[in-house]
Amino acid sequence: MRYNDFLDALSEEDGFYLECPNGHPSFPPYRVCSVCGESDVTKRSLSDRGIVIAHTVIHVPPPRFSDQAPYVVAIADFEGVELTGHLTSEAVDAIENGVEVSVTTGQSEETSERYVEFKIA
Repeated sequence: MRYNDFLDALSEEDGFYLECPNGHPSFPPYRVCSVCGESDVTKRSLSDRGIVIAHTVIHVPPPRFSDQAPYVVAIADFEGVELTGHLTSEAVDAIENGVEVSVTTGQSEETSERYVEFKIA
């Protein structure tokens, strides 16, 4: 399973994560649990909504995201599964911890690289 499979699923509103028998979540391309080393992972559905638990505003981005500044990088909790993603510049003034978000994918205009993107729900 590749990271692009994960991004494809997010863009089709069918997000998922991988979980080991001990309940530790991870995302592709990892096929071994980073916490306990278990290799028997199961694909699980990702919740449709998450809650922002941390965020920062990026004003001076790396070159591949220069077309998006300022933007927010946030960590959101999707029922015990934490994802890191971007929010667009429109969200800079609206973002705060506790805000509900949905998850999809975005794409850099500079490089065409896809990434995890949150939208305020």
